[in-house]
Amino acid sequence: MTPKEPESNSADRLQDLMALQDVPRWTVVKVGRAQSVAEHSFNVAAIALELASRLCPELVGEVLLWSILHDGPESHTGDIPGIIKKKYNDGWVSKVEMGECAWFSQSWERSVGVVQRLVKVADLIESLSYLWLWKVGSHADSVWRYLDGLWPSAVADLAESLPDIDSMCVLAVTREVALKVGEQKRVRS
Repeated sequence: MTPKEPESNSADRLQDLMALQDVPRWTVVKVGRAQSVAEHSFNVAAIALELASRLCPELVGEVLLWSILHDGPESHTGDIPGIIKKKYNDGWVSKVEMGECAWFSQSWERSVGVVQRLVKVADLIESLSYLWLWKVGSHADSVWRYLDGLWPSAVADLAESLPDIDSMCVLAVTREVALKVGEQKRVRS
């Protein structure tokens, strides 16, 4: 077997992903412990692995790949707060991310809806559990409440993309994983 030739943008992708260890998250939210985007992405991958193993085991590889790649452009943009992305949801963030990272646009096009939705739920679980443990002050509380408000629709979107699984089962699995993650974070802090 001969090794596969590297993709045209693989050096850029590697450089961008490795740079995430130096990109801070929560830049406008006061937290009691700093977190890098790389730490967040690893945690999202671990949570997504658990979710995918239980809900769509045939997609575990794609889910893990997207978990690692999903915040890659932040090596160029920094961590843009989700509330800003939502408030100005005219596609400008995607345009910047795609423009700065050609490899990201290719990865985005290859990932399927259920994969992106599952990683979104894993991302929310990670973010909510991290903030619950480390938030400081009223602004951090309001950010936590904002993210918590996204939970029902994110889980509903995931359930919709898994038509062979009862939506209550999807809700139960995501809630169980979220509780496990929250407990692990409390024990380790």
